[in-house]
Amino acid sequence: MLFKGKKSNKNARAIKPYHCMDIDQALQDLDVSLETGLSTSEAERRLTVYGANEMRGGGRPSAFKILIRQLANLMVIILFAAIVVAFVTKDWIEAGVLIGVIMFNTAIGFFQEFKAEKTMDSLRK
Repeated sequence: MLFKGKKSNKNARAIKPYHCMDIDQALQDLDVSLETGLSTSEAERRLTVYGANEMRGGGRPSAFKILIRQLANLMVIILFAAIVVAFVTKDWIEAGVLIGVIMFNTAIGFFQEFKAEKTMDSLRK
């Protein structure tokens, strides 16, 4: 697995994720010693090259923004168009079913994303 961000040729040779490698292979690819770790100068160099090991991003988005993101995707827009067609053709049952599907999908997506954002916010702290 390659580092995200600036890549150096030394670390670009890792062809599989580090958790799948033998310990010796991972240590060699990362150019680190199991006994002593990184030297201070190497740690400072890597901090400069790759940046701090921290999660970026502001605080958690508002519940309203999450709801809008759930409703503003292509599938939901297509379903809204189908609802309009169902109302124009006076197919009330189909329109009702589509509204139910959108509400169900939005509710599930909203709660999953809200919970994920809450988890990400706690990890940032």
